[in-house]
Amino acid sequence: MDRTTTIGKPPVRRVENKRPASTTTTSTSSSRKTPMSTAKARPSPTSTTKTTTKRTTTAASAGRPASRDTITEEPELQPAADIASLTKTHSDTDEQQRKSPSALDIVETRIQAVEKALAESKSRASMNEEELQKTIEEKDQDREQLARVVEDLKQEIDRCQTKLDADVAKRAQEKREAIEATEQLRKELEEERETHKKVIDELRAENDRYKAEREADTEERAQEKQQAIEVAERLEMQLEDQREAHKKMMDQLRAENRYLKEEREADTAKHVQEMKEATQDTERLKQELDNEREAHIKAIENLKEDFAVIEKAHDEGAGAVESLKTKISELETERNEQISRIGGLEKAIEQEKSDYTDSRLQFKEERKLKAEELEHMQNQIQIWQEKSMYNFRCKAVIEANLQLKIQELEEVVEEARNEVMDARTEAEEARTQTGIARTEAAEASVESDRIIKNGQDEIQEARRDARWQIYLAENSQQEAENYAEQLRGEMMDMAMDYDELKEARGALEEELSGCKKTMEQDKVYINDLRDEKWAAERAKEEAEKKTAELTTEFETTKEKMEDLTMDYDELKEAHGALEEELNGCKKTMTQDKVYINDLREEKWAAERAKEEAEKRLAGLITDYATAKVKLEDLTMDCDELKESRVALEEELSGCKTAMEHDKDERWAAERAKDEAEKRLAELERRFSETPSAHESDHMSISPTPAYPRGGKRAGAERSSPQSIVKLSTAATDHYAAPRVRPPTTPLGEARQDSGLTLEGTIASLQVQAAQLLEAQDDIQAENERFKRRMASARKPRSRH
Repeated sequence: MDRTTTIGKPPVRRVENKRPASTTTTSTSSSRKTPMSTAKARPSPTSTTKTTTKRTTTAASAGRPASRDTITEEPELQPAADIASLTKTHSDTDEQQRKSPSALDIVETRIQAVEKALAESKSRASMNEEELQKTIEEKDQDREQLARVVEDLKQEIDRCQTKLDADVAKRAQEKREAIEATEQLRKELEEERETHKKVIDELRAENDRYKAEREADTEERAQEKQQAIEVAERLEMQLEDQREAHKKMMDQLRAENRYLKEEREADTAKHVQEMKEATQDTERLKQELDNEREAHIKAIENLKEDFAVIEKAHDEGAGAVESLKTKISELETERNEQISRIGGLEKAIEQEKSDYTDSRLQFKEERKLKAEELEHMQNQIQIWQEKSMYNFRCKAVIEANLQLKIQELEEVVEEARNEVMDARTEAEEARTQTGIARTEAAEASVESDRIIKNGQDEIQEARRDARWQIYLAENSQQEAENYAEQLRGEMMDMAMDYDELKEARGALEEELSGCKKTMEQDKVYINDLRDEKWAAERAKEEAEKKTAELTTEFETTKEKMEDLTMDYDELKEAHGALEEELNGCKKTMTQDKVYINDLREEKWAAERAKEEAEKRLAGLITDYATAKVKLEDLTMDCDELKESRVALEEELSGCKTAMEHDKDERWAAERAKDEAEKRLAELERRFSETPSAHESDHMSISPTPAYPRGGKRAGAERSSPQSIVKLSTAATDHYAAPRVRPPTTPLGEARQDSGLTLEGTIASLQVQAAQLLEAQDDIQAENERFKRRMASARKPRSRH
């Protein structure tokens, strides 16, 4: 009765394992059987004992205790066909029992059928049990191997975790150091920017001051230009006056002789040749100075370009400094050569000035000698005139000759008037030429605007030259006025002589009229004076002789006057030529002066550009030296960062290698896991395919074994009911709860968040690798930002 009750109860599940639906169905169908059918289908105690003993023996022969889980799992493997056949047999037996007249026969028939079915199921169960035992042994071996593999994986993962934690801590420390170094570099760059900004502000202030000075200088030069224009206008007016005075002087200086003209022409030709040579030398020197200026400008432009290249390619450093020093030395050499050439040009200009001054002094001396000779000739004329005054007593005799002389003098005066008209015509032409000269002067003034801008020194030099020219012109004008005054005195003397001759003629006419009256009065006395006739004839002869002598002397004087007139005309022509030559010399001097001013302007501009270039170059050298020192510091810092970066990259490559190794191990573990899962699936498949025909046998036996003596079966002391569960989870219990790390590390967080041990470890490794890659990207980004900052720190020097 107790056994029947035990068989009718559902199996007790002490282990939480999933079971197929057939087990539940079988137990349910078994529980629904009637007590009568259950009693009829119950096997004998002997068979039950044999079955139990066989199971225990099989479990003992496997080398492990027969746990409760193993016994409870066996009915799950009985096939459903046996249960269906038993159910059908029971139903047939019941039907036959109802139809059979004899209950005993029916019972016996049923017992035989049940025994037959039990025998078949026992044979099948024994076979299935053997196969199951083999499968369980293989499964146990696989589990042990999997446990060893999992243990190895756990140890390897712990080792990798320890190494990764150390690497992460080290990289975090290095990253903090790199961040601190970057912050320090950023601060230094900020300080460098502030210093650079201060330098730029100072340069801008200096540039503003320079602009203000330039504006003031421009205004001063504009005022000086206006003053120079006014001075030029005054000089032009004075030059016009001088030209008129020189024109008059030329009209009066035509009385000089041919010898002086030829000598002057020779001197003029010589001077023209010298001026041509000086002009050629000046052009040559100007060409050389232009070449030197162009070379200097090109050198300055090359220096600017080189400096721009130095500012843009600041990282080239030492090589640029050496090239800059070489170019500076070349520029200094060129500057010294240019200074020596400019000194040679200045010496040549001074020599030309001294030659021109000597030629002007020689011309003054020659003109002085000519004036002395002309004065000597005028003295001779005065002596001749004084001699003619001694013959005033014979005026009555030479009246006709005097009339002729007066007519000739009138003709001379008419010729003088004609010459005055010609002089006026020439003056008009000179005025026209003056207008042209003024036009040229206006054009020259337009060109002189550039010359006037050269500065106060050049203006003062021009003023000194102008004063010197005015002084020379005033001296020459004074000399010409003195000479003209002498000629005026001579003309006045000649006019006085003409008036005296007129008065003498009037006196002679009065005397002639008195003589006529006397002759009329003396006609009475003609007879008385016949004696005196001879004396008168003799006196007449003597008078004729004297008249002839006077006539001869007058003719000689006339010839001399004609010669003097011719000499005067020649001297006038020579003076005109001299004036033209003087104008040409003045023009040449003006051109030379303009050229000299241009040379001085270019020299001043070159010196100023040289000084500015030297100042700027000195400032740039100083700035470059400072920047070079800072660049060396930054280069050292960059080298240190590069070394740290190389170390980080090496460590990162080591980490990557370790990660690759871990990845390989992970893939090996995954492959082992997949193989284990496949084998477990195969085992489960085999367990599921195990026939369950003997389930009724197990159902007849209690799933919970009948433990004698206090509910314990034999051998229970050696194995607990949960031994198989512990065995199946022993490998994963230790790995599923690995060494929990602080949640500060990403790997610890990944482990805490992961449910399975292997997947959690893999996830943590992936997180670790991602964070390492992010750290590498951060380091690369920081390096790029550092390079950009370095480049931005170099760029503002190109503004200078």
